[in-house]
Amino acid sequence: PRNWLSTYSDTKIVAPNSIEYLYFLLEPTAEVTSIQLKVVILMNNGDEFIEYTDVFDATSVRQVVRFSAGFYQLGLQQLYAPEDVKSYTCYVIEQNFQSISVPRYFTMDISLCDSKFFIYENSKGGMDSLTATGRNVSEIEISKKFAEKHLAYNYTGQGLQFYNHGTTAIYNTSYSELVKSSIGYKNCDEVNALKDFLLSEKVWEYRIKDGIGKFFPVVVTTTKTLIYDELERFEYTFDFEYRYAFDYPVLQLDLTACKCCSCCDVVPMPDVIPVDDTPPPPPPPDDPENPVEIQKLPCNTVIESAGFGVKEWYVDLQSGGGVLCIDVDSLSFPVKFEIFHNGIRVATSGMTVSNAGPFDTADDDTNYPAADQYINTSKGSIPNRQAAFQTENGYNQNVQFQQLVWFRYTGADTLLDGRAIVRATNSDKDTAQNPYKLLQHCPT
Repeated sequence: PRNWLSTYSDTKIVAPNSIEYLYFLLEPTAEVTSIQLKVVILMNNGDEFIEYTDVFDATSVRQVVRFSAGFYQLGLQQLYAPEDVKSYTCYVIEQNFQSISVPRYFTMDISLCDSKFFIYENSKGGMDSLTATGRNVSEIEISKKFAEKHLAYNYTGQGLQFYNHGTTAIYNTSYSELVKSSIGYKNCDEVNALKDFLLSEKVWEYRIKDGIGKFFPVVVTTTKTLIYDELERFEYTFDFEYRYAFDYPVLQLDLTACKCCSCCDVVPMPDVIPVDDTPPPPPPPDDPENPVEIQKLPCNTVIESAGFGVKEWYVDLQSGGGVLCIDVDSLSFPVKFEIFHNGIRVATSGMTVSNAGPFDTADDDTNYPAADQYINTSKGSIPNRQAAFQTENGYNQNVQFQQLVWFRYTGADTLLDGRAIVRATNSDKDTAQNPYKLLQHCPT
């Protein structure tokens, strides 16, 4: 078993929303053809569960493989409530499910949700994460330049009650912020590893605003610091200072915005839905001035009779990239199925056009006789695209209905927009029941 490209200790206390990456040096051998991350989740009641990430081809040249390992990054909050999880452990396994890495242990602590999170390049060529739990103090510095100017002879009459701002003018105003922070109390191994954080030349702070996580480059300015020890707890800490890598002009800075919002509320926990056998009332007709909020498209669940006209669902994308694949069936009427990402069409159904278009941009249901993207057996034989899917994505996907429509995306796509939209456009608005079917295949 090989170690991770990390200077951090193998045991780490993290929050559910901590940003964690694991870098692994992959050296292909005849015995290893594919790898994936195995995650063993230990619950507070002693139960244990195992989850796996997507399979990664290990037959290419020597390279470093990065795994997302944060609780939310792995999507584990959709399966397990964070407050019920005691810890989780990550391993790299090969195609025969044998471990080829040492374990990395993550102990969950809900109280750390409001911590500051940092990512930094370490001295081994990978990247490590720091969850700073100590106190933070911001020191704001305003930079201004002043100029003296001459006043016109009729100055008092020109500016009315404001007098044109006088003889002294301010220009080239900028704003910068120095943050004094602390790593919080950690064990001896963690503190020794975090000396690499002070040495790193590339550091980012991870912040979440309006539900979107972003990495802000920072410069750690600390050149000398004291390490404090808490002998009774056998824990240690040190302070550090940093400033953002860019100075922001005052006119572009939103001083009312929340800069350190609570992260616990950003990723909502799934609601506990009680079992209720009472049939729901019929949905009210759509109000064009108050559109109904679209619903999440579940995976491995057949959607039938979804109403008439245009219907949309959203899908949360995986942080590290993946394939969103839907299986569609037009049944009685021609129907167009599309996938949108970041407001752009990225995939479409079609009688002859490929999954990647060209696209029908009419956005109405009267264009179906001419538009190739509307599929139905009344228009001819529908290609199922199974072979094209396997060629593009490297694995076979069984076709349950008439045709596959998919969107292959990367981690960069997810940072740009964490959701994709699946749209079905029926060819007959006068039909009360739209008898098409679609199914999202769960990611494997």
